[in-house]
This record gives sequence, C-alpha cells and structure tokens, in this order.
Amino acid sequence: MQVVAISRNIIGSCAWDQTARIWHISDDLREGVCLHVLVHTCGLTAIAWNGLTGSNGLSGSNGFNGLSGSTGSSGSNGLDGRLFVGGFDGMVRVWDMDLVARPVARLQGHRLCVSSIVVMANGIIATGSYDGHIRLWDHRYECIQILGGHRGYVLGLVVLDDQRIGSCSADATIRVWDTAPRMGKKHGRVYDISCDIQDQMTRGKRAPPIVIYTPHTQWICCIGTIDGMVVSGSDDASVCRFV
Repeated sequence: MQVVAISRNIIGSCAWDQTARIWHISDDLREGVCLHVLVHTCGLTAIAWNGLTGSNGLSGSNGFNGLSGSTGSSGSNGLDGRLFVGGFDGMVRVWDMDLVARPVARLQGHRLCVSSIVVMANGIIATGSYDGHIRLWDHRYECIQILGGHRGYVLGLVVLDDQRIGSCSADATIRVWDTAPRMGKKHGRVYDISCDIQDQMTRGKRAPPIVIYTPHTQWICCIGTIDGMVVSGSDDASVCRFV
C-alpha cells in the first residue's frame, strides 16, 4: 500500500486489492471516512496527487481537451486536482477529482510494475518502474524523456528541486537526475538519456549530469527529503542521510 497527502484532512491510498481510495481524516486522527473508491483492473502500487492551481499551466485551460471542466475553485467534494495511480500492469491511470471522480488519461510505456510517481513543480510527472527506467511525462501526458541507467528495479522517486529528481533502486544506488538538459522530444521520438550518455562518451562530449551515490549494500527501498537532506532506507537494515 502507498499513501499520499492531498490536504490537511484528506489522504489518498492504493493497494493490491485493485482499488484507490480517498479518505477524510478527523482532526483528532481517530476517525476516517472513505469519500471515493476508484476501481482498477490490477493491483495498485503507486499513487501521487497534483492539485490544479492554475499557476503551472495545469488549470482548466491547460490543453486537457476540456476534460477537467472549470477548475478555478475546489469542487463540491473539497478536491481540486488529479490523482495518479500506477499498478502491476505498468500503466498509470489519471483521475480527475474536481466534481466527480472520473478517469481522464492513461500513461503507457513501462514494461513492468510502476513503483513510484512524483509530480514536479513545473507539472512534469515522473514515474519509476521495475523495468529499471524512469519516464517523464508532460501536462498532455506524453512521454518526453526516458531516464535509463539503473541495473535493477526502480523502487522510489523524490523531487529535489525544480529540475532535479532522485531515484533509488534494487541495484543499491541512488541517482540524481537533472531533467532540464534535452527536455523534450528528439526527431519526433522520446529522448533516452541512457543512449545519449553512450553517444556523447563515444564522441568525447560531456554527458548530462548524473550523480550516483552508493550509501547501502543492499536494495534501497525508499527515498525522501527532510529539511533539505535526502534520506534513504535499505534492506541492509540501515537508514542514511546526506545533502
């Protein structure tokens, strides 16, 4: 199961029972009421929330072909945004939660289970998968970049700043990716950083900056940030933190 905070009293969760749920939690944290049950066709393994503020080009006039309707204010259910849910089938489904919960898009491309989803401040969605790749999607839900390099399952993602994300993997490494270089499609095809690195190394040119940390000896299962520091947890029974 994974959980995401939506607002002070509302959280979202997803689980292997093929459902994602939206909950209202009381102020004293003693009671919870299920507001929505979103049924999928496979077990669910990743969840993320993106509130539609209008300041990042993701409001009602954002090129979503009118699917979201008017999102200038919160809907009658207290929700104003989109829920991203990934599962064992390698797909990420997008739900519009404005007035009535309804599916509006599917992000297809991963070959294996989607393990993690994060939304950057500029609206770019990053998804990590057991196929060892991280995919970046724009606000039209088109894959614009593939970050390849991990030699094991990608198990977690974290947003570090406006253009950098961190990833952890079963290959016992943490990688920091700069998503700014080469952002977008190349010759009409998705741009693959892993291929570009090899090509630039062959030509003697500088490859896009990628920082690799190896703080653990076994699978790194989770990654996050606390007060500007990156924190990771591993199957080696240790927790590491670093800037």
